[in-house]
Amino acid sequence: MPNTSFIELRKRAREAGGAATHASLCVQSAGREGEDEKNQDRLSLGETRDGGGARHQFAIVCDGTSTSPFSAEAAAYVSAQAGALFEEDALRRVVASLRQMRAALLERPLEHEEGQSELLRSMFEEIVRQKYQVSYQTTFVAVRLKRDEEGAAGSVTVRAVGCGDSALFIFREDGELLYNNLNLADASDPFKHTSPFTAVLPDSYDEATDNVLLEAAEFPEDVHLLLCSDGFYDGFTNFREALDWLREHRAELSDPAARDLCARELHQRLEQKKGDDDISFIWLHPAAPPPEAPQEAEEAEVMEHAGVVNVEPEGRRAGLLDKLLAFLLRPFRRAKQDSADAAGASKRRA
Repeated sequence: MPNTSFIELRKRAREAGGAATHASLCVQSAGREGEDEKNQDRLSLGETRDGGGARHQFAIVCDGTSTSPFSAEAAAYVSAQAGALFEEDALRRVVASLRQMRAALLERPLEHEEGQSELLRSMFEEIVRQKYQVSYQTTFVAVRLKRDEEGAAGSVTVRAVGCGDSALFIFREDGELLYNNLNLADASDPFKHTSPFTAVLPDSYDEATDNVLLEAAEFPEDVHLLLCSDGFYDGFTNFREALDWLREHRAELSDPAARDLCARELHQRLEQKKGDDDISFIWLHPAAPPPEAPQEAEEAEVMEHAGVVNVEPEGRRAGLLDKLLAFLLRPFRRAKQDSADAAGASKRRA
């Protein structure tokens, strides 16, 4: 049964001669890995109408893979396609473009530091080429929410596509979890995100299913949708805890000045649980309809990086060799830190 707040929103919508819609709260915040900034998440959202007058709202969250060169560029490219992703063969074309980017990268001549020996140049090229074989990788989750004012009353249609551990949660105001792509039984079921490996575009594209998660599924019109990278939900034990945090900070998330403090709290939670990461989410929640816009303003409009916080400008580029060595040493730094944490925990138990 619709919650009281949404009944009021729907009443206001009818009085205004329109339909209730979904508003958004967005956060995109860079993480840190040692002294380095980690900023490979991208998001976008927008709205359009089809020829029949039905309103389409769409949203996408992409999380570039940490171990993949140019993953931030892949995430930016895929997120920019959000409005077109639900067209026929659109995802197949996106995957083909990512593969073309990788192929072009592999053909690009490498820059060498002055004074390098022939042996060092050869080793350097082999390492770089191996890394480039897995370049331009990203996870993503995207939705299209269709509200047909001539259709069945009290419902919306959701189509969703995705790849990897970026998550989609569809839920009611009271917290009832109606759908998720993480195989959770309910809102209290613990998150089981333990493996560092995940499916990614373009390598894990499934031609048979076209990576469809939901195909025109009908939900009550007062549902909430949460799209997020793993950096968000990894800071919580289960979805209920994450939802409680969202409700507690809803007002601050709506305030650009306070949003940065919320992002910092999320990073602190994540750091305590498993180490810092990029954090991104889009929360689509029921709202009153916007004012009637001019006809020309009804065309599709994509807003990239909505609600971006805590993103510092890119600093001076380090030498190519230094960057590569830092990139390759990341797994060893993590292993060293994990070993130190385990030793500390062992001493405390003793």
